[in-house]
Amino acid sequence: MLMISLCAAFPLATPAVLFQEGEPQGDVVRTKTPIEVVVGPVQVQEPQVVEDTQDLVAQFQPIVRQDDEVPLPIPAVVQAGGDGDETISPASGDPYFLGFSGGKYYPPANELIDPLILDRYQPGTDSRPGDFTYAYVMFSKRMTEARLAQLEAIGCRLITFHPHYTIKIALSPQLLTDVSVLPFVRWVGQAQDRQKYHPGLMQELAQSRDSLLNVTVNLFESDLNAASVGTPVGSPYLNEPGTPPYPLEVDDNQQPRVWMSNGWMQRRLEELGLEVQ
Repeated sequence: MLMISLCAAFPLATPAVLFQEGEPQGDVVRTKTPIEVVVGPVQVQEPQVVEDTQDLVAQFQPIVRQDDEVPLPIPAVVQAGGDGDETISPASGDPYFLGFSGGKYYPPANELIDPLILDRYQPGTDSRPGDFTYAYVMFSKRMTEARLAQLEAIGCRLITFHPHYTIKIALSPQLLTDVSVLPFVRWVGQAQDRQKYHPGLMQELAQSRDSLLNVTVNLFESDLNAASVGTPVGSPYLNEPGTPPYPLEVDDNQQPRVWMSNGWMQRRLEELGLEVQ
């Protein structure tokens, strides 16, 4: 699935609120929250056989890595020396954060499941096709195809990699405990409210006097479906050096289009007051 963006306009009904940046947490003993002891098996062993799965690892995992550690956010500084490469400074930084343009969030070290997941999930409030929600799975060990396959085997639908070292997934809320106790999982959570606003949008909210504001809404995954409508726009031209531009003949599949998804995500945004364009 591809992430798509919906262009929309929404009314400015409330003042903008700026939030403080999250702080990294120190090393503490991790404990189970009440959410995690409701259902779910004891911690399971990792499979020994690599299962077939989406090769999400290729998006972010350097092939030269052989250890099982999470890569650090600040890379090592290395320079060529007379007897080989010399490390000026090793890799560093706390890798356990969820990163967005709106800032980083460092979940508490003793939190396995973010309470926001269940707080935000309200079954029956939209027409999503199934009993599922979205979450980020933060890894405490190196991502491998075997570990991604284990998430799929539990019932997670893998979507894409997200910085710094998480996988974006869709899952039933009933699977939260099963995912959180996997030996390679550090945290299962969602973006904080402040992370969902781009800094540029926060400035617009503070300065704009208009009753409507044009925004772009990024979705977890594509909202395209059988009811989606693509309207052809423009005419393609080819411009080569030394010759005037001339029109190209293309079939319908190659024609540029503007899409209206007409999916459950678009409907929910419209119910909340956005005018999807």
